[in-house]
Amino acid sequence: MIIPREVRQKYSEQESYLNLVGKRVRETLQAFCAKEEFIFDGRSKALESLAEKIETGRYRSWPELDDLYGCTVAVPLPADEDKVIDYLDSAFNRVVVRKRLSAKKAPEVFRFDSTRFIGQLRQPTGLEGEEVIYQLRFEVQVKTMFELAWSKTTHALAYKTSRIDWKALRLAASLKASVEQMDLLLSDFSNAMSCMGESPWREIQRKHSIQEFFLGNRSNIPTEVWPKDLSRFINNCYALFEIL
Repeated sequence: MIIPREVRQKYSEQESYLNLVGKRVRETLQAFCAKEEFIFDGRSKALESLAEKIETGRYRSWPELDDLYGCTVAVPLPADEDKVIDYLDSAFNRVVVRKRLSAKKAPEVFRFDSTRFIGQLRQPTGLEGEEVIYQLRFEVQVKTMFELAWSKTTHALAYKTSRIDWKALRLAASLKASVEQMDLLLSDFSNAMSCMGESPWREIQRKHSIQEFFLGNRSNIPTEVWPKDLSRFINNCYALFEIL
């Protein structure tokens, strides 16, 4: 790919600032994700990728680029997105948030559609002047963990290939439909369970009896020895009874 001299020069001028922005965003979000048990996935934009966006007309000029640094925060459920956006607003300056489902999309179409936060580093109070790092924009995509897996596995197979293939695009869209269905089921897990029937299974019935015994005697058990994960404790009890 031939990269215009102006684009290459602009990138060279701002590369050190981009690295600094990326470092600060990455360190901030990695700490947040570790605390909340979310997944962080960061990446620095290559010069070729930035030049391609301008060349294809997606952006008319360098100042319009809003993902000079980009990263992803993956959450268990779509409902967890609000917690991420609230934290981003507290840590950075919001330029714009493009929520999922805000773009026009036919109901039978399945493609990338994640919430995106466009922001800038927050300039410390009392710092005079307009330093470059506080003007550069970065993008944080907020996805579910299933969406992250879908994008990682299909990106190179269907969207960044040397040839256009109808079957590859169809398969990627089918997988995206499955991702949406899984996220929907997890978002309303309890109600989904109520719609299911249940088959008898001796092992489950015995574990249920053990569970009811401990729950019925919970008032007689000191709180400091009550198991953190009751289901794991029940499984261990059942395994012990099986040995005996």
